[in-house]
Amino acid sequence: MVNAIYQKMNKLHNIIMYILSLTVISSCIEINGSGYLRLTAEEKSHIKVCTSPLDCVSNDGNLYTVTVEQVKEYVKNKPKVLVYSYLPFCPASQNPAEVKEYCDKNGFDFLVISSVYDGLLPVPRTFTFPVFVIDLTPYETDNFQKYGDEFYSALTNDDSENRQISSCHLFQNGI
Repeated sequence: MVNAIYQKMNKLHNIIMYILSLTVISSCIEINGSGYLRLTAEEKSHIKVCTSPLDCVSNDGNLYTVTVEQVKEYVKNKPKVLVYSYLPFCPASQNPAEVKEYCDKNGFDFLVISSVYDGLLPVPRTFTFPVFVIDLTPYETDNFQKYGDEFYSALTNDDSENRQISSCHLFQNGI
């Protein structure tokens, strides 16, 4: 039985890695800043600190900053969660709505977390889910690659190259 579960998890991992490989084929080049400083005052008014449990947040047109601890709390209470690291400026990135549809069809809970602040506002009303963004407060840099790497390394407890190039992070029963 354990072997059957392992085979299913391995198959799921291979499917996700295939999707990720397609995404990685194209490179995304952008100035490495968070984009927060480029936001207008109106756009900045739509950046909110997330103070509620993540599953209580809906798409109300705002971006919600999240910490590693908040995401860990969310995934530990769900059987299967796909955390999607979204870069809106990257043409190789999957549309979050398509990833959400995949998750719905396959029984996954879904979180989309952007590493950058610009290119997201206004949040599309067609998104049936909230959009989160990494809270910059704990990091001593505005470089999204550096703080994004720290965020996902702490979230996944993995610093491998596969994790570093992955935009999808699968959690099962909090792990």
